[in-house]
Amino acid sequence: MGQFLLESFHIRSSKTRCYVDPSTAGNERLFQKLIPDAQNREHVTIKDAGHFLQEDKGEELAQIIIDFI
Repeated sequence: MGQFLLESFHIRSSKTRCYVDPSTAGNERLFQKLIPDAQNREHVTIKDAGHFLQEDKGEELAQIIIDFI
């Protein structure tokens, strides 16, 4: 996979399996490696949300994206 070179950051949910399961915890480091601009940014975790952030915490997600833009 190539590198993504646009400005970006990582939003995740606290209940998504890949972040709470010990066998897959730390996957955000792969994201940061593949997307160099993401290495020096705050990565946001939305609490009490599952995989579908837009459904579980839509307003909070929207505000985070607005603040980023």
